[in-house]
Amino acid sequence: MELMVSIYFTGYFLRIIKTSLLGMQKLPQFNSILEMLSDGVKVFLVGIVFMIPIILVIIVFTVLSSTALQIIVHQALLNGFNLQNLIGVLMSLGVGIGFLYAMFYIIVILPIFIVSLVNMANNNDKLVAAFEFNEIYKKIGHIGWVNLIIWYLLTGIIFLSILGVIGTLIIVIFSLINNIDVGGLLISVVLIPYLYMYFARSAALLYLT
Repeated sequence: MELMVSIYFTGYFLRIIKTSLLGMQKLPQFNSILEMLSDGVKVFLVGIVFMIPIILVIIVFTVLSSTALQIIVHQALLNGFNLQNLIGVLMSLGVGIGFLYAMFYIIVILPIFIVSLVNMANNNDKLVAAFEFNEIYKKIGHIGWVNLIIWYLLTGIIFLSILGVIGTLIIVIFSLINNIDVGGLLISVVLIPYLYMYFARSAALLYLT
């Protein structure tokens, strides 16, 4: 159920981008459920493709960790060294490296991913347009990498600041009335969607520069 809601909302996210590219000021209507579902699936598929490097790294780390653990167990049976401590160190190191790589990759690739989505929206929602990297990089070159990075940082700061300040305030208020679940729901269905609407429109306006 949550996945379906997420797909519908990402479809609306793409619709906001499309209407913003057409110069419309008002938010588009939340209708044509099948169209939004189709758009949401496209966004979801593009996201999966962009996440392939992380998925591959996870698979590689899993295989290597499994192989390493087999070797450690074998050596432990032969030599009797401290198996528990060594496994803990290796697992922590592997998880730490994998986490750092994933965070770095997401931070770097996210602005390119957003431009790819806008490029898809600008080409009649054609899925292939999200992977026309020559065209996408030409567009980024026209926008300017510096301008893209500045937009990325500013929108990120605004997004996280509003989410942090208002989100914390909502949680505090609802915790005082012993109804923190309602506060969390309010953040999920009101605050975060509006922040994503802002993010979608600003991305479209950046694309038009």
